[in-house]
Amino acid sequence: MPIVVAAGHYGVENAAVLSLRLRNGVVATVTVARTPAGVGPAPVSSSLRVLGSHGHVLADEDAPSFAVRGADGVSVPRQVGGPAGTTALRRLFEEFRDDIRYGRTPLVTAADIHAAVAVVEAALSSAREDGAPVAPAAA
Repeated sequence: MPIVVAAGHYGVENAAVLSLRLRNGVVATVTVARTPAGVGPAPVSSSLRVLGSHGHVLADEDAPSFAVRGADGVSVPRQVGGPAGTTALRRLFEEFRDDIRYGRTPLVTAADIHAAVAVVEAALSSAREDGAPVAPAAA
């Protein structure tokens, strides 16, 4: 059941919790939130945590490292070189530029973007329908 929270006088969603059933039958829960600028130490702050049945991984852009915690509860930190924030955004754009320059397939394609937008639209439709399941539109 998706929960979408709107904030501010612009009515833009800044938090959502989604329950997704993937094609292979796995149920994934996605929690996303946006905070006002200035909350993190860098201009562009983000973190990603993936939880699984055998452990989790946390990647925090403000502290360029990630930690992997196994099922045994032991957390193993791994450093990622370079400062956080704008450097990460700059590298993203440089990678995309090089994909175009060298004729490579980008890591994120137009089809990926279309699929992501379809999931967001399905979540909004589901929220308007009191949490009824809504399948994303096909490509």
